Amino acid sequence: MNFLRRNEMDTEDKLYLILIAFLISLIPTILFGADQYQQYQCNNYSEITHKETKYKHFDSCYIKVGNTYQRWNEYLYRSATNQSEENK
Repeated sequence: MNFLRRNEMDTEDKLYLILIAFLISLIPTILFGADQYQQYQCNNYSEITHKETKYKHFDSCYIKVGNTYQRWNEYLYRSATNQSEENK
């Protein structure tokens, strides 16, 4: 990127800047898409199991166990090892 050392940009420098801008704008798009997919999975789990769920954006899906909410991955781990409150 030689444009930093001179006053004008050539075509190659402009293409580099366009590519960098495109890649930077792609990051939030990917993050938003991943968050929407996680929310879909949380809602889908709720519909299939009829358990109350709560989704916190960019955090995790929470499943209501008793009076509290438990993270989805911890709930699945406890269910797999038969340690959840529902199995006691």
